Amino acid sequence: MSSKSAGYPLPQTWWHNRSILSFLFLAAARFSAVTSVIRGSESENAHPKRYDPSPSANLVDVFPPRLRLKGSGAKGHTHVLRNRKTRRGNIHEPEDIIWGLPDENITPEFSYPPCDRSLSAKSRALIDAAVSSAVVDPSTLEDPSTPQARAAGWLLEDYVALDPCANGPSTAKATQRFVLATLYFSTGGDVFWRDTLGWLGTGDECLWGGVGCDDAGIAVKLDMDENSLTGPLPEELSRLTSLEVIALDSNSLSGSIPPIFSELTSLEIIDFDNNYLTGTLPDLIYDLSRLRVLDLNHNSLTGTVSDALANLTDLSFIQLHKNDFSGTVPGRIGELEELETMSLHENGFVGSVPPSVCYLEKLMRLTSDCAGTNPKVECACCTLCF
Repeated sequence: MSSKSAGYPLPQTWWHNRSILSFLFLAAARFSAVTSVIRGSESENAHPKRYDPSPSANLVDVFPPRLRLKGSGAKGHTHVLRNRKTRRGNIHEPEDIIWGLPDENITPEFSYPPCDRSLSAKSRALIDAAVSSAVVDPSTLEDPSTPQARAAGWLLEDYVALDPCANGPSTAKATQRFVLATLYFSTGGDVFWRDTLGWLGTGDECLWGGVGCDDAGIAVKLDMDENSLTGPLPEELSRLTSLEVIALDSNSLSGSIPPIFSELTSLEIIDFDNNYLTGTLPDLIYDLSRLRVLDLNHNSLTGTVSDALANLTDLSFIQLHKNDFSGTVPGRIGELEELETMSLHENGFVGSVPPSVCYLEKLMRLTSDCAGTNPKVECACCTLCF
């Protein structure tokens, strides 16, 4: 039997009936909503929400503050975060979580609140304290072209680059970075240095080429031989009070040895040979009681060498040859019981090497200007005469 004969005639244009069309769309929408809830429950179990046990935690530390959906069907809809208290702490979750994208043209975009990249008063005070405690002559900060001013300017930029939303480094670390930056600018690090590995980068200064630190991150060693350091040594190096080794030989250092280096009471090795250093040997250097190596040959140092050299009781290696020292050979060097090597030749020394030196048990090499029939220096036990 045909449908017509049974009294159920179907209109040929049934799909134009608005009532039927509305019913179908409503049914589809409800089915989609139920499906989204089910998917949400499954995804929540598969991906447990992150929580922060600290009630005062910043939302940025736990979950991106906003999720904006962009696309043809998003209409700029924004999902914001809310806090939910649990017995385990604060859970930060979106108020309106979409577990599936309704339109393939919609793409997620995370938006973080702006970070204040300006220095806080606390952070600026920390940097000011670091620079003030390290700079030897505050007037050098007034001229922007000085190594000290350039280092201070870099430190401010360095802080922002490191972590603009954190509290910054400690005062000790900031001071250390400032001093090393001053050395960099003072000796042509941006122009002459052969190896600038890590220098003035955002990484820890203990990883910069030639810098050695202890377990606490405090610099104890500067070893930059043959690296084309050019210019004077900055007095600010004296602020690295834990330095044990400063080895800068075979460079182009000029100027004098800063007397303030006497503050480096932990120094065991001073190695400045093969440079262009001038001036006298600071008297205060004789107070460095832990000094074992004093290597100053091949410079243009002048003046005398004091008998106070005998105060350096741990001294085992001293090279002063090829300088312009004058005066008599220090009379108390025979008291240096640890002495193994001492070179005095090609200087202006006169007189005689104390006979007591010849009885030093560990002495292996001793040189002076003792050659010829009328030598400048008399030496009964020199291993080599010039």
